[in-house]
Amino acid sequence: MPRLKHFRSVRKLQQQLQEEMELHAILENAIKKNDKELFSQSCLPHQGKKLKKTQS
Repeated sequence: MPRLKHFRSVRKLQQQLQEEMELHAILENAIKKNDKELFSQSCLPHQGKKLKKTQS
């Protein structure tokens, strides 16, 4: 049973890392291009939407 628990934890961490990497890439591109179009709600992952709301 512990092995299955570790596997699930690893999967969850991998998913979180992927989301963070996507957010980082979006923010990095926005800074480089200074293009407000990149900040539309449709292109931001969940964490980005939360961050944008706190900045408003």
